[in-house]
Amino acid sequence: MNKGKCYISGKIGGLTEHEAKTMFTKAEQTVKALGYEPVNPFREGQKFIDSKVGVSIQWRDVMKCVVSLMLQDDCDTVYVITNHTASPGATIEINLARKLGYALIHEEDHDFTKLVGA
Repeated sequence: MNKGKCYISGKIGGLTEHEAKTMFTKAEQTVKALGYEPVNPFREGQKFIDSKVGVSIQWRDVMKCVVSLMLQDDCDTVYVITNHTASPGATIEINLARKLGYALIHEEDHDFTKLVGA
């Protein structure tokens, strides 16, 4: 059963690409197990950056790209990765989600291994 789209919010900056990819992939699997279609800003942000070869990209450019994904008509839930407090970008996303009345699902409230059978 698809409950709609769920945006994933968490720290990316300051992590290695492998660390961020691993964390957001795990979150994606959890979101799917909860019945949502995941919206992964790590993956979409990478696509955005890759499309701008030779162009100087600023943090705000990537944030505008990924936050626009959260504002899609059929996205009204945000999955909050535990490390979000260490991220200015995730803080913006979560504050916006609260102001817009989105449902928040916190990583620490869900046992990943039970949800996905890992």
